Amino acid sequence: MVRGVVIDHSPYVEVEVFGNRSQTVVTALLDTGFSADLCLPIEIGIALGLELWDVVETELADGTLNLEPSYSAHINWNGELRMVDVILTYSDEALVGTGLLEGKSVNIDFRTGEVMIE
Repeated sequence: MVRGVVIDHSPYVEVEVFGNRSQTVVTALLDTGFSADLCLPIEIGIALGLELWDVVETELADGTLNLEPSYSAHINWNGELRMVDVILTYSDEALVGTGLLEGKSVNIDFRTGEVMIE
């Protein structure tokens, strides 16, 4: 089970990310509008030494289509090492997308501030 917390009415989980140069733990927002696996601030991706994997088409909330480079990384997800696709962004916020939530049950309890993914 992956556990997280509600901060300012938004659900967050910690994700340990491994690149070619280093590893880090990021606090990432659960974003059900983001269909890929993981989005990281570009500074973190550079520091980790992520490897360019592919170029993918993404659709923004306003319907705009963009071509974005996609990088590969490994993450510790529920105690298992898993390879994921990572989109880098100029935003300061890391995102966990529905690619990592597929097949999982997500419970966000706003009364207690607990987030559980199982």
